[in-house]
Amino acid sequence: MSIRVILPFSGKIVLRTYYAKCMFKTKKDFINKIHLIISVCLVMPVSFVYGFNPSSEFDIQLQTIDEHNFFKAIMGLYLGFSALWILGIFKHQYLKIAVITNIVFMLGLGFG
Repeated sequence: MSIRVILPFSGKIVLRTYYAKCMFKTKKDFINKIHLIISVCLVMPVSFVYGFNPSSEFDIQLQTIDEHNFFKAIMGLYLGFSALWILGIFKHQYLKIAVITNIVFMLGLGFG
């Protein structure tokens, strides 16, 4: 996208090119980040179910405050991982750590 800019105090017209910031610059970039997007879309709703209403999805009756706090702690961990993955999607410097934590998180779910 080219935009004509008039420089102040000189009256010159300069043609400058500005690029819109996008989280996916190429198809390869999209392919590298799609698993993070899928993970965020799956983990965030599950975390809210764990934290606020675990008995709706699981056959469990929470009796004490400690049991409720345990599930809210799990929700906090899941939301923290999701926040890191979102940073990895939007900021290139966080991509490597986001991918590593995604691998560790999913292996923990698989082996758990």
